[in-house]
Amino acid sequence: EQKRKLFHTSVYESEQQLKKLYIQTCKRLPAYGCQLFQVKELLHGRTNRRATRLLGICLDRIVLLDCNTLQLAKTQPTNNLQQWRTGGGRSHDRLVLEFRGTQWSFITSSHNSLRAIGTVLWEILQSVDSTFLDLLIANESRYGINNNNNSKDNGDISNGKIKRRFRDELLGLESILHFPEEVALCLAQVEYDLFYNIQPVHYIRQVTLDLSTQISNISREDDDSQNKQSSVDNVGMRTAFTVEDLIERFHEVSSWITQLIISQPTHEMR
Repeated sequence: EQKRKLFHTSVYESEQQLKKLYIQTCKRLPAYGCQLFQVKELLHGRTNRRATRLLGICLDRIVLLDCNTLQLAKTQPTNNLQQWRTGGGRSHDRLVLEFRGTQWSFITSSHNSLRAIGTVLWEILQSVDSTFLDLLIANESRYGINNNNNSKDNGDISNGKIKRRFRDELLGLESILHFPEEVALCLAQVEYDLFYNIQPVHYIRQVTLDLSTQISNISREDDDSQNKQSSVDNVGMRTAFTVEDLIERFHEVSSWITQLIISQPTHEMR
């Protein structure tokens, strides 16, 4: 019936209009923009049944699709996710997502799939946490200094673009977690160098919220021009850092540690 109606419309005669209609249709799909993982949902009732589902995760929602019909079975906003637990069961392949007022229980197909789901959830946690301080500063500032920057950040979040500058370093540290003193020394050395490579003027500008809009705009223009000139040295290494780099480091390491703790299969390992 839909094809018949479409055939008798002007859209059918225009290739460009058909492409636009196709894009609009794709954006209305429940799993649009989600990363998909095949799982088995544990349905608790008189008998514990297992239903094969597709778990879709993105920055604004978490969905469950029926594997046979690809119809939407369940959906929850991502900001309703309070915590998740991995491991459990005889094979340590359980995944539990706890939302406000409900929880979803799954069995993953493999340990690699379980680890991949945890990584995606960690990325979302890091992206949400990394914007919290900027939004707080913008709300408390009487002049709205950071409104433009925050709108840009929010746009990146809605598009699912997550920046992880320290990912390679943190993944490398996972191989030496059995030596916590060495991990602490490596993290402290990087943060020590980062802290002392930030010029004092950047700290002053960051904590001073009573600057006028004009002064703050001039400061940002000076920062941009200075960063373009001195952010890269002769061998291609970055030499100039700002407080935002330190904040980004704090949020990324914090969410990494949180993900490591909650992703362990047993209480003893946590």
